[in-house]
Amino acid sequence: MGLLLNCGVRATEKLTAFPVVVTTIATLSRKFYSHLLTITMKLYILFLVLTTAAAFTHITSFGVSRIQKTSSQVCAESSHRINDSIDLASPKVVNQEKLNSGEKKVYCRCWKSGTFPLCDAAHVKHNEENGDNVGPLIVACTK
Repeated sequence: MGLLLNCGVRATEKLTAFPVVVTTIATLSRKFYSHLLTITMKLYILFLVLTTAAAFTHITSFGVSRIQKTSSQVCAESSHRINDSIDLASPKVVNQEKLNSGEKKVYCRCWKSGTFPLCDAAHVKHNEENGDNVGPLIVACTK
């Protein structure tokens, strides 16, 4: 004869029902954990997709808009700008020269020359500092 509990069920009867309750709770816990794991994986995949997309887009408060820049804007923002001193106000630096018969001129291609457009060998220092191999353009007119 078991002890009578406040719900009217004897203690011995409650103890026999206990394994069923534990098994049910364990099954629910596994299902909940599995569901939670599925949601977590979906959120992680969404996070990866959004961060990858963010690398190629500009996020604004109104949504996602693509950044479209002209090559001159990219060059102006770049720290690796080629021309940093010659006729910067001009959209394009153009020089035209005529050579006489038998004349030879050496033109700068590194944009570092103090006598631009003619070469003053400033590329030598540039090449040493940057591991580059730029050199001048040599133009000769035959006699």
